[in-house]
Amino acid sequence: MMAEDLNAHLRMVDTLLASTQAAAALQAAEQALNAFPYSSDLLNLAGLCAATLGDYPRAERYWLQSIELEPTSPRTLFNLALLNDNLQRRDQAEQYYRRALEFDPDNAAAHSNLGAVLAAAHRS
Repeated sequence: MMAEDLNAHLRMVDTLLASTQAAAALQAAEQALNAFPYSSDLLNLAGLCAATLGDYPRAERYWLQSIELEPTSPRTLFNLALLNDNLQRRDQAEQYYRRALEFDPDNAAAHSNLGAVLAAAHRS
């Protein structure tokens, strides 16, 4: 029953986010986190909601919590890479892109973005 409840929350947050209701999605995610504080998927979604709203510190906190629970999540590692890349923190972005690719070697966006980060740092 608990897994079904969690999945229902994940679907609701995802639906709200997809329909450009990021603030409502974040509120729903944070409410669901009260019941499921150890859901790496829910933390990742909360991070996406926060990032969509431009609240990058909150997004980073959620993604770092998610990675603590599931260190091999390529989606969360990629999200952390994008965040660090967008914030011009190239060294951290490189590390997260590389880790994301360890667990999802077919991620074309991670390959492309890593190449851009390395090129910007004048190394390849």
